Amino acid sequence: MPFWKTYHGRLKFILLFILLIQVYNAIQSRQEKVTNFGCEICADKSGYYIYLPIWFNYGLDQKDMPELAKQRTSQNFENELAPGKSFTKFTSGEALMLTPFYLAGDLWFSRFGDKAPIPISHHYLKFTNFGTAFYIVLAMLALFSLLRKRFGEGVALLTLLLLYFGTNLRYYTEDESLMSHIYSFCQFSFAWYFLEKALDTRKTKHLLFFALCSSWAILIRPTNVLGILMILVLSLRKEEIKDQLRFLSKHLVPMIMAAVVIWIPQLLYWKMTTGQWLIYSYQNEGFHRWKAPALIEQWFAVQSGILPYTPAFLAIPIGMVLMFKRNRKTAAILGVSFVFLSYLFASWWAKGFGDCNFGYRPFVEFSALWSPALAVFIASLFKMKSWAKVSVSIVLLACVWYSTDLYHHFDSCFFGKAWDYSKFIQDYFS
Repeated sequence: MPFWKTYHGRLKFILLFILLIQVYNAIQSRQEKVTNFGCEICADKSGYYIYLPIWFNYGLDQKDMPELAKQRTSQNFENELAPGKSFTKFTSGEALMLTPFYLAGDLWFSRFGDKAPIPISHHYLKFTNFGTAFYIVLAMLALFSLLRKRFGEGVALLTLLLLYFGTNLRYYTEDESLMSHIYSFCQFSFAWYFLEKALDTRKTKHLLFFALCSSWAILIRPTNVLGILMILVLSLRKEEIKDQLRFLSKHLVPMIMAAVVIWIPQLLYWKMTTGQWLIYSYQNEGFHRWKAPALIEQWFAVQSGILPYTPAFLAIPIGMVLMFKRNRKTAAILGVSFVFLSYLFASWWAKGFGDCNFGYRPFVEFSALWSPALAVFIASLFKMKSWAKVSVSIVLLACVWYSTDLYHHFDSCFFGKAWDYSKFIQDYFS
């Protein structure tokens, strides 16, 4: 029987809808309160978003891009790779996810508006932000299902609450809703959910959804291929690995076809703007600091470091250590990925992945895959002696309170230098 025909099914649906509205209201309230210094859709955010007005409003020719759009985004969308064309170095995965919501806004303004606003405006954000809320609620539901199977409902729920309020996941959901990290987080959650479902049920449709979500995650950020590899290794079970690999190989061709479909708009865009089907659009940007990775800055710098903004994040690596007693395979996968990704991202040419970040943003998406470590940390908390349980809980709650309070003080950018703690503290208490 379909879930909506049962009392409990209808109740769950109502509760999820209420959660969706609450998250959407939180996004809208945050963005109405925080000015973003006039940068609602600008810089990197506009690079991801601009596909939507290019596809549905302006077209590819640079001459058709309004000057007002360039002014609002602080970008000219010109590039030597694509002379005469509106070009962005960012990929279109996020824009594809937001397309239904953007088109809903476009339709609304064309039918009911006296004068349609330009697409680079907060009017359109009201629609795309609903898409953000929709995807994060679905992603949390998928993660809850995965964690509940391993740790129970209570631990799964507490893990998601700590993940949202204790890390910078909330900030990149509510404040920077056009940055790509939250969409990668969602696609990781969906891909992991569908692969587990496919291996449990042996249904082809779930496997195709896994392939689609995996490819979509890689389209959003190419480094997400590492997360997809993590999902594959995490989901394969030693006692069933031969049967599971046989099942995957049997459906390899339709999986590849599903994966390719989501890349078609991107490949066409590159071909129509540059004349090439496949390019490295970041040109001179890359992981050039591999001999001198900014690992210390990654953790401790007040300009885009982890601990000055989200000290509760430390529970994740601690959970990985604790996990060795419970599941060595999973602990090893999470631990190795954590070390490797820390080194990789610390090697990016721009320390901290640029300035004006709330914590270390490349870890946002991978926190979905590291959530079992957080769940182990919380489960271990319940097994501690009373005095230890109370002490750790107080510290953890203090960390969450601090990040939440800092979130409300943070007006989209810290303008100090990497180690300017005095300015950071002054700004916090001002």
